[in-house]
Amino acid sequence: MLLIETLFIVQIFIFVFFPSVIEQDKLVEGINNCDSEIKFEKVVIENDSEWDAALQEVYDIIRIRGDCLFEPSDFEKISSSYSKSRKTLTLKPKFKQDISVLTKKKAKTDGYLKELENVVDSWSNKLSDIQKLEKINDYILGKSDYYYEVLNSAQGDNMTTKNGFYYYSWQAIMDSGKGVCDAYSSLFNRMCALCGIESETVSNEDHAWNRAKVNGEWKYFDVTWNDTTNKKRKYFNLSYQAMAADGQH
Repeated sequence: MLLIETLFIVQIFIFVFFPSVIEQDKLVEGINNCDSEIKFEKVVIENDSEWDAALQEVYDIIRIRGDCLFEPSDFEKISSSYSKSRKTLTLKPKFKQDISVLTKKKAKTDGYLKELENVVDSWSNKLSDIQKLEKINDYILGKSDYYYEVLNSAQGDNMTTKNGFYYYSWQAIMDSGKGVCDAYSSLFNRMCALCGIESETVSNEDHAWNRAKVNGEWKYFDVTWNDTTNKKRKYFNLSYQAMAADGQH
């Protein structure tokens, strides 16, 4: 997160190359299993720009899916090959860390997911969606401090918690009580999914925040800035216009 004025550029995720839930589930399952290859059939790629777009969709799915155990920052790269005659795209994820570290992280992640489930289950089942979102916002604020050292370090996204979680991941907040905007927005999505609330990450080149469906309408939330501005609901349940008018997103 950079505390500067930026254009309000919203990244909304519309998937062209992996449009079905079945395809996205297959990708997430392969990533969670740390598979060396994940194959997709009936994928039509005509040129290099479409190839780039398909790979971007892969990273976006990993980032926004609440059941994916890893984040884009966990990968050194995801390479690919394509058979035009068979219309088959093969993804080859290469993690930054070895399998032994990833296995430990998976076990930790399962524990953190269970912890979040217990938190949500402890809330009254009579809460409205906006009341649930208030609790999600306040839980994250109480759980995390913004980790400015990531921005100030030459190590950048190589900085991890003691258990190997990058500070851009939601697990870092659960593991160490620290994270940056990507971690805040990802944890928000995880908890929304547990509450049955549709949400997704919104981003520009400097920052990430969220939008969530409230009574069938998209509303905007920035838990990171609610934490760093010391006004816990300043960026909460805003319309698109209100968030854009803020001049800081």
